[in-house]
Amino acid sequence: MSEVTEKELILDSDQVHQKIRRIAFEIYENNFKEKSIVLAGIDGQGYALAKLLAKEIESVSPLTTLVLKVSLDKLAPLQSEVSIDGDIKELKKKCVVLTDDVLNTGRTLAYGLKPFLNIEVKKIEIAVLVNRSHTTFPLTPTYTGYQLSTTLTEHVESGVRKEVSSLFALRISSSTPIAVSVHQKPEVKKITTHRLQEMKNRGEKIAMLTAYDYSMARIIDGAGIDVILVGDSASNVMAGNETTLPITLDQMIYHATSVVKAVKRALVVVDIPFGYYQGSSGEALRSSIRIMKESGAHAVKLEGGIEVKESVLRILSAGVPVMGHLGLTPQSIYKFGTYTVRAKEEEEANKLVEDAKLLQECGCFGIVLEKIPATLAKKVSSILTIPLIGIGAGPDVDGQVLVMQDMLGITQEFTPRFLRRYADLTSIITGAVEKYVDDVKAKSFPNEEEKY
Repeated sequence: MSEVTEKELILDSDQVHQKIRRIAFEIYENNFKEKSIVLAGIDGQGYALAKLLAKEIESVSPLTTLVLKVSLDKLAPLQSEVSIDGDIKELKKKCVVLTDDVLNTGRTLAYGLKPFLNIEVKKIEIAVLVNRSHTTFPLTPTYTGYQLSTTLTEHVESGVRKEVSSLFALRISSSTPIAVSVHQKPEVKKITTHRLQEMKNRGEKIAMLTAYDYSMARIIDGAGIDVILVGDSASNVMAGNETTLPITLDQMIYHATSVVKAVKRALVVVDIPFGYYQGSSGEALRSSIRIMKESGAHAVKLEGGIEVKESVLRILSAGVPVMGHLGLTPQSIYKFGTYTVRAKEEEEANKLVEDAKLLQECGCFGIVLEKIPATLAKKVSSILTIPLIGIGAGPDVDGQVLVMQDMLGITQEFTPRFLRRYADLTSIITGAVEKYVDDVKAKSFPNEEEKY
């Protein structure tokens, strides 16, 4: 058996690149007010990581980078000199990110900090590609690409070489060091409704986000999202409407077409907008066929239970996969009169359970549960066998969905309890635009290197 086949591959080259790119975005987000940043890599793979991070940071931000090599004897750091290959005076008042590929006990990084403690730097952060959670030194990485639970007898080694992020490999329950080499890019395995069911069956959570355009869909698909919902929330976040009701079928198809062109892996689900399926099952079928034929999407979603039974059955009869939506159904906002939590009372909760069972019996491949009590969502999850995706429905469902603009901090005024913001793009974009305006006004953009 070859060395490669004996390994358990954890991250392929594309995934490693995604981790590095995400760390680059996080570094920029935490340092967007700076003009430059210092990346100091531990000699070897840490230095290689620093160079890759510098390239990514400069591609996603206006920050300039200075890359330094930190040299020390990793086996005897106390007895060896710790040095950097640059003028230490250049580090004064600068933000420094110390990088290494794998954080084991933290000893190497702890001693690697030594040169920077002799100069008045602005702050020091730590970035690692893999954190094994075995630190015996008081170090916590600021940026982590991948959190890994292993024993200290196991060995993890990265292979970041020649501008290429190679595979991580790990042989579980082995004390033998594992060498890592670059392998061919694996074929992308697309997410299907069948694969979602497999994920539920083995207890793997499903990650779902909205997207409405090519550029953002390409990014989140590349980041490993399982399902992309082209939601009628485009009416709010893309068109600026107060509710989801005004968006038309033509507009939804336009957004869906843009998203599908970008996606290589994720399942793309499209909302049938208000007014295009409530009239009759025939209308619902025609709307679904238009979405599937004109956009190339993989499935449709519609709101309601017993009220849309005939429409669901008619759509499924044409071979179009259907996802249901229960709980807070935004297309019925004027009926509810509020965006508060639904199904708190026994009668409405019982109806939701029956509607969920009905949608499963009809043949829906999954259901979104929005803004309902977590205990009710857990009950429904225990009854149904199809995947349930929650938004404000607690953790005891099969996956979660958020509106991309909300979780990235683009929309600031929407702050429900269930929303977790993973970035503050409003601040980052505002800072970048302000810097651009300043450079244009000051006639410093374009410079000599930016003209033909």
